[in-house]
Amino acid sequence: MKSKFYENITIVQSTLPSAKTGLKMAKQVYACITVNRQKCFIALQQSIDLRYWDERRGAGKGGRQDSLSINNYLEQVRLAIGNCYQNLQLKGRIITAEIVKDSFLGTAEEVHTLSSLFEYHNETAASVLKWSTLKHYYVTQRYLVKFIQNNSSQQTCISMSLITSSFMTLKLSYVIINLLTTRSH
Repeated sequence: MKSKFYENITIVQSTLPSAKTGLKMAKQVYACITVNRQKCFIALQQSIDLRYWDERRGAGKGGRQDSLSINNYLEQVRLAIGNCYQNLQLKGRIITAEIVKDSFLGTAEEVHTLSSLFEYHNETAASVLKWSTLKHYYVTQRYLVKFIQNNSSQQTCISMSLITSSFMTLKLSYVIINLLTTRSH
């Protein structure tokens, strides 16, 4: 499923004075990330006087130095958030507003995939197991990759969190059917 991604910069209205200026007219600036109608806010640690904020554009207005400075910063934030979204898409990851936020902030957890698990196993087991044992693991890996390609709209990098007992039951029946058909020929 293709996700719909939007990001905009907004002011969250509050009656608290800004920590930087102490003025009640200065408000904190937040980035709002929306993916499939899920919203997530990021505090940008910037504030601006409401008189110099264009709500429609999501940017500072006028040619004042602080407006120009915050607009440059906001453009960098927009580009960085867009890059995070694109990187997640290219990696074939499931994308939510929280995941884009975590990626932007650098707090994203590493997602373990079935392919990465096999790679790790192949590296660590190669020095411990004999070739005759390893080849059985390679055959299983090949069947699993074929199964995922035939039965999933995702790439071969399926997240470990998506593997359920029903997935394993389907996989087992797939392997048995393939073994029976290859041996009967």
